[in-house]
Amino acid sequence: MSTYSGNLNNNSLSFTRPNQQQTGFYFMAVEVITSVTGSYKFVVDSAIDTYGCLYGGPFNSTQPMSNMITCDDDSGPASNFELKATLTAYQPTTVVVTTYTSLQTGSFTVQGYGPAQVTIKKIVPDIMSTYSGNLNNNSLSFTRPNQQQTGFYFMAVEVITSVTGSYKFVVDSAIDTYGCLYGGPFNSTQPMSNMITCDDDSGPASNFELKATLTAYQPTTVVVTTYTSLQTGSFSVYAYGPAQVAMRGMLPFCFKKSNIRLDTILLVQDFLYDHI
Repeated sequence: MSTYSGNLNNNSLSFTRPNQQQTGFYFMAVEVITSVTGSYKFVVDSAIDTYGCLYGGPFNSTQPMSNMITCDDDSGPASNFELKATLTAYQPTTVVVTTYTSLQTGSFTVQGYGPAQVTIKKIVPDIMSTYSGNLNNNSLSFTRPNQQQTGFYFMAVEVITSVTGSYKFVVDSAIDTYGCLYGGPFNSTQPMSNMITCDDDSGPASNFELKATLTAYQPTTVVVTTYTSLQTGSFSVYAYGPAQVAMRGMLPFCFKKSNIRLDTILLVQDFLYDHI
């Protein structure tokens, strides 16, 4: 038997657990790894009414159905969960400990049983940041990478974090988006300059997903555009990583428009950025 003890309290992270629509379910995610492939079970001992889910890959609290293998409420003793699964050696699996009703707090112990010892450790889930925007007929356009034609509407979003680490950027949109990541200033007349990577469909629903190691306080630019030209629609950029990410819309270097003072626009941008 392997054990891990933890506590759910008012400072714990919360989410909307599977099979529920309301928020406010405190949770803790624990990673389990074993050296021997076989059948394992995880039982919780707790005075509170626990609810547990098993995930076969990374756990994302904003998408609790993704990678989920199974969930359970009362198969264990005293209104606690019991999860059973075949684990593959050295393949991380995640057990999420939460509660049957929202806002419940209390201590718990996860007990792992199987043909070999199981390493159980707490996972600090990625922190999510969001930025929403819209591509329309008044948006700036350019010739996007890997294309020769013009007319691709785009928005450049500057991202800055205080913690160096691995981050990913996923877009949610009804249009077919295309994204590029830039390690320095973005110039729409030279879209290959400073480019780190581009992606089309690695994210959900024909949207892009970009991954990169960000350096603390080093500005990086995510450019949101579309797979085909002249597409319009709204989008949301979700950033996941070890720390919060500040995101703001940018005006690229090529921006020129009569009757508008660029310094005034930048001042407005900075004001909005500081008050988000």
